[in-house]
Amino acid sequence: MQDEFLSQKTDDQQRSRVSRSFCGYDQHLLHSVAAELITANQERDFIDMSDITVVVSGNRVERRLMELLVIKAKELSNGRGVVPPRIVTRGGLIEAFMHGPKNVASEVSSHIAWMTAIKTIGADVIAEIIPDLPQGYLERSASSLARRIDSIYTQINSAGLSFSDVAIKGAGVEGFYEEQRWEALQSIYQKYVEELQRVGLECRYAARSAFLEKLDQVSLSGRIYLCGLLELTEQSRVFLRHFEGEIRSFIFAESRDADGFDALGAIIPEYWGKKTLPLSGDSIHVIEHPRDIAPACIEWIGQIPGGIKRGDLVLGLGDEQIGSFIKGKLRELGLAAHLASGIDPLHTNVGFLLEGIFKYVESRSFLDFSCLIRHPYITNYLNLKIETGAADSGIILDAVDCYQQMHLQASTDGKLPHNPDRESLAIRAITVVEELLAPLFKPPASAEEWGLRIFDVLQSLASYLRRDPPVVVNHINNLVNQFSSCTLESSLRASEALGLFIDQFEAGVEIADKDDAGVELLGWLELAFDDSPALILTGLDEEVVPSVTNSDSFLPDSLSRHIGLPSNSTRYARDVALFTMIIRSKRHLRVLSLRRNLKGDVVQPSRLLLACDLDQLSNRVAALTKEGTRYVFPSAESGIKRSFIAQAPAPPIEPVERMSVTAFASYLRCPYRFYLERVAQVAAMPHDAVELDPFGFGNLAHEVLSWAAKDARFNSSDRGLIEALLDEGLKNYSRLFFGKNPLPAVKIQIDQLRQRFLKYTYWHVSHRSNGWKTIDTEFNIAEHGLTLEISDAVMNVSGRIDRIDRNEGTGEYLILDYKTGDKPKAKGDICTHKRIGDGDDTKTVWSDLQAPLYIFAAKKSYGEQANIRFGYINISASPGDDLWREVELSKNELDDGFEQAREIAQQVHDGIFWPPAKSYLVDPETDSYWRLLTGMALAENDLGERENE
Repeated sequence: MQDEFLSQKTDDQQRSRVSRSFCGYDQHLLHSVAAELITANQERDFIDMSDITVVVSGNRVERRLMELLVIKAKELSNGRGVVPPRIVTRGGLIEAFMHGPKNVASEVSSHIAWMTAIKTIGADVIAEIIPDLPQGYLERSASSLARRIDSIYTQINSAGLSFSDVAIKGAGVEGFYEEQRWEALQSIYQKYVEELQRVGLECRYAARSAFLEKLDQVSLSGRIYLCGLLELTEQSRVFLRHFEGEIRSFIFAESRDADGFDALGAIIPEYWGKKTLPLSGDSIHVIEHPRDIAPACIEWIGQIPGGIKRGDLVLGLGDEQIGSFIKGKLRELGLAAHLASGIDPLHTNVGFLLEGIFKYVESRSFLDFSCLIRHPYITNYLNLKIETGAADSGIILDAVDCYQQMHLQASTDGKLPHNPDRESLAIRAITVVEELLAPLFKPPASAEEWGLRIFDVLQSLASYLRRDPPVVVNHINNLVNQFSSCTLESSLRASEALGLFIDQFEAGVEIADKDDAGVELLGWLELAFDDSPALILTGLDEEVVPSVTNSDSFLPDSLSRHIGLPSNSTRYARDVALFTMIIRSKRHLRVLSLRRNLKGDVVQPSRLLLACDLDQLSNRVAALTKEGTRYVFPSAESGIKRSFIAQAPAPPIEPVERMSVTAFASYLRCPYRFYLERVAQVAAMPHDAVELDPFGFGNLAHEVLSWAAKDARFNSSDRGLIEALLDEGLKNYSRLFFGKNPLPAVKIQIDQLRQRFLKYTYWHVSHRSNGWKTIDTEFNIAEHGLTLEISDAVMNVSGRIDRIDRNEGTGEYLILDYKTGDKPKAKGDICTHKRIGDGDDTKTVWSDLQAPLYIFAAKKSYGEQANIRFGYINISASPGDDLWREVELSKNELDDGFEQAREIAQQVHDGIFWPPAKSYLVDPETDSYWRLLTGMALAENDLGERENE
């Protein structure tokens, strides 16, 4: 159906002839428009559509309409030439007819002008916008405030309003007391315009407004086709009212809904806000979690009679934030998918690089440095510059991680503690990156200067940047040029310049999803204008579709509604119209309503799903609020249950000939872990350590106590003297290990250790008063020849005894072992007694052979008849009365321990590192092999043995 509104030559009404065409749902809107464009213009020698401007809702619709025009033209042209129409998006309609000045400010210049206006306007004006302004706010947040103000002005300007207009109109809203706030925004806008005019640039908003104000003085002719535009801004309406050519609006609806559209084909909110949706309850399927979407899609596709051709299915997203998650899950199930919106520019290699550089330059933190050097471009750059010559390109990363694990630096800035013999590679890597980014560490400068600085850095990485898509590289070059050609006077800090560069990079380029096969994932506003016959729609959550603005600090819904901006009610009406088009035009439709979001929180279903007849409402509510369906769906690789099959490792070529004392406990915990750690030397090295791990904390305590024990003052019974000695050692070793700038948590841990030492001094004084004197520290048992005789070989045992004391009165020796764990250690933690047979005889079963091996080593030095005792000094979190715990051991217990040590030594020498301990799946937070072992399946011949353990 087509109806027509004749023009009337008045200032307030339409000059042109406007007609409306209701396309119905028998054929999709885009097909109807393409057919009309071709058939209505083919009587000429050429199919000439050059005087037609087609206005569509978005870029994707623009591309699809052009594809259909090409197809239709081939069918109907009969060899004649075809001149296509100009196709523009709704936001580009006015600019398509503007022939204004060429000096409109670029996005970069515009943003910098906003920032300059904010910084120079005066604190009293800013205080009207942000009350109780925090100290230093403008220095930190001028850029983000500039983005916010620009966004607000974009919204109100589309309605033909200024900030002052909002102040005046807002007075009509009950409870509106923000006239001064909006006038302050107007002052900033005036300052912004002046900044641009000072260098001969024009604000893009002012350029559009000036064009619209002069429409009476120009003649605008031709033909405009509005293609399914449900909403039009006030500025667009002003332009169309002055347009003197033909305007035709194609409406994706049936003529029975003609009263729901105005003369230009935009919706009348009051009409659609009251409509019910023709959505059958059978089309709705409630599922529990976003991870259930992919299997639910697979299930539904299999239920469609006759199946679906490739490209005929689209997955619609009310909440586009779950798009990447769903794409990944579909791919796991063997169904290719791609995002119609394309790849987020910040998710490209260049995007990750820019963000990594920005974070590091802003923070100079070691954690951000560690993340940055893991970017492949920086990793390759380091390998090239340092020329390690190693086949393993990860050697530099390992060196940096080891360095940080040892020194736990908060920042790379300043002098770093290091051992030149062991850590020169890590320091060299830090130096190379600092030299690369040196231009970005310079003082504040103009945008022009920052363009040159950013160019210098990216030029050094140019050979790697070329691996990115050309559209990305071209956009980077364009941004650098925008910075370099910006003549505005400005003083930008690194964070401001780089933040602006990244913002413009993200906003100014579209990157197609490389995986363009299979199911397409489309956003809500695009679905009605997609011509695929089958649709799965999900993510229709309340406050997402339709969106709401109740909590907007500048433009809450009440104010937006009053001044003519889109409001909650108009967005709801628009979404009802869109959903009606979707329901009516799709041959196959399935709505997957989610009970929970990605975080697992319960979400409310959209009001759109409740827009049904009253007699259906109770059943619909019950259906939408019930527990959702869960899926356990086989993956495309369902035959692979584990990441690999592990078998007993082969004995090493060279048998193990030396074991440390602690290695025996490691073998007892898990032979396979012993092999991974001590034979194969497979070790995890965290790159994000933020505090001393238990080993590092204990190592610091041991170093201080060992140093103190070598000092003559250590045998004193003066508590104050011992306290000062330990405090001196802690300061020295903390400075040696961590320098002047360790991570904050390390400073706290150092102070905690100081408090533990303070408690230790009370026991120390009591210990000395009982006649004990320290005679040795860091006692090297390997130097005293501790060996274990095994068949055809000898296992050498290494280790260091923390401290040995001797009682001057009794002549006894006491081995003291320092422990810094959270819980005090006692005899029950290292051995138990197991009954032998049916009698009363028992055997000592050891889980830690440190005590018996240390005692046997000491006897080799002090004589077999020496009375040697053993105990733990528990410098733990809450030592209390348990600071000292002696472990009283009988000769039989020691003999059992020595024999068990020989048995382990024999097994290690023979290469027996199997099977893994039954408890090999442990806490991932504490076990560095957890990820490896959770993906491990044992060989079949080991499964029975494992079950019987």
